[in-house]
Amino acid sequence: MNSDNAVSVGKPVLWDELIARKLADALSVLPITPNHITLLTLLLTLIAGLLFATGDPWPANIAALLFMIVRLLDHVDGELARLKQSNSSFGHYFDWFVDTFSYAYLFLTLAIGFQDKMNTALLLIITSLAVSACLANTVIGLYKEKLTPANPSPSFPTFAGFGIDDSMYLIGPITWLGFLFYFFILCAIGSVIYIVTVIVKFILSSEK
Repeated sequence: MNSDNAVSVGKPVLWDELIARKLADALSVLPITPNHITLLTLLLTLIAGLLFATGDPWPANIAALLFMIVRLLDHVDGELARLKQSNSSFGHYFDWFVDTFSYAYLFLTLAIGFQDKMNTALLLIITSLAVSACLANTVIGLYKEKLTPANPSPSFPTFAGFGIDDSMYLIGPITWLGFLFYFFILCAIGSVIYIVTVIVKFILSSEK
């Protein structure tokens, strides 16, 4: 969950970043701006969420595919901005907003779809914590960006060309296999654990 979409020098190149770079290369000859891609990401996120909220398997299958596309497009807009040298303050914060919204909206709409599968109070607590984690991650990220503009984004663990946030691509096959509910619970818990580690690291680094 971060807004560092462009491939940075010295940063591990991940598989989805390589694919995003190829797509951005193809799109760079068209009159398409990075903000257009970010807007498309937002629209696909809205559609995917509405489908997830139905709680029905087939709409969820389509929504999962859309969300996988959303995660890839989250890299494409940054790559396109790099190629066209069209970075802007609006585009930067628009990307931050859409990235945060997509995760928070995912948790909310999945919770709506699963309201008959779990105790309402427990579902509300888990969803609230997950959404709060998304918002807290953005607040900390923007604050760190203000303090250290050259390296604002967190460094995610990587292995064999995959980052920890690439686990969200699994939403497709896991949904198609019928295990979306368990994926939702694990991701919600994982997001809370992740933000706790981010907050602890942030506090420790601030004390140095």
